[in-house]
Amino acid sequence: MPGVLELGYRYVVPSVKRRLVEILYKKYGLSQRTIAKKLFISQSTVSRYLLRERGFLVNVEDYRDVDELIESLAKKISRDEIDKYSLSEDILKITFYVLGKGYMCKHHRMIEKTDLSKCRICLRLFKNYSLASDT
Repeated sequence: MPGVLELGYRYVVPSVKRRLVEILYKKYGLSQRTIAKKLFISQSTVSRYLLRERGFLVNVEDYRDVDELIESLAKKISRDEIDKYSLSEDILKITFYVLGKGYMCKHHRMIEKTDLSKCRICLRLFKNYSLASDT
C-alpha cells in the first residue's frame, strides 16, 4: 500500500505541474521552452504534460478550489514573482491541500483496489492545509 506521501509525490505533484503547464501555455501563451525554464524542468517534460502523458491520473481542474490555487501560482510564475524554492514550497502546499481535502481518496481506492473506508490518514494529517490561502 503506498503511503500518503508517495500518493502525493507520484500522483498529485505531477498533476499540479501538468495543470500549471497547461495554464502557462494556454492562458499566458508561454512557449514550452520558457515554461521549462520557469518550472525548472526539461522541455520534453513540458511536452509530456501538454500531451497528458504525465500527470493525468488526477484532474485537479475538476476541483475549483484547487484550480484557483494553481491559477494563482501560474500568475506568479508568469510574472517572474517566484523563485525555485518558493515554487517547490507552493506546489507542496497545494499537494497537501489536495490530500487534506480528501480529493485523493477515490483515486487511492482505484490504485489500491481495496476497501479504504476506514482510512482517514490524509484528512487528519493534512487538515491544516484546508485553507491554503497564502499560496
